Amino acid sequence: IPMEGVERFQNQLEIVDLIDTEDGGAITSKVKECIEKDPGAFEEEALVVEVSDDDDEEDSGEEIKVVSPETALIEARMRNIESEINMIGAIQKNLSGNYAGKVQGIMVGLVFIIIILSLFLFF
Repeated sequence: IPMEGVERFQNQLEIVDLIDTEDGGAITSKVKECIEKDPGAFEEEALVVEVSDDDDEEDSGEEIKVVSPETALIEARMRNIESEINMIGAIQKNLSGNYAGKVQGIMVGLVFIIIILSLFLFF
């Protein structure tokens, strides 16, 4: 965008500073004041800006970073280690659930045995 376009845009604006203003009445009065000052359409002719890609300058946008093979190998190994750690965690969850189930089964079995033996002894 050429500088004359930026200057023209700045001429069309009026900046109103209401930062740190918490009074609703002041804000409303400022908005009404801006509505009353509305000059209507801009009286100058429309500005046409042409955008083209045939610039001689290089685009300084984002560039693709070249990754060395060693860095790629290290990242791949880190991903493998992370997936192995996740698998070990899943296996440990399963084993702890199995152990808790075994302990619970043993306790329920002992309670039933005690109940049955007490029924035989007292009746």
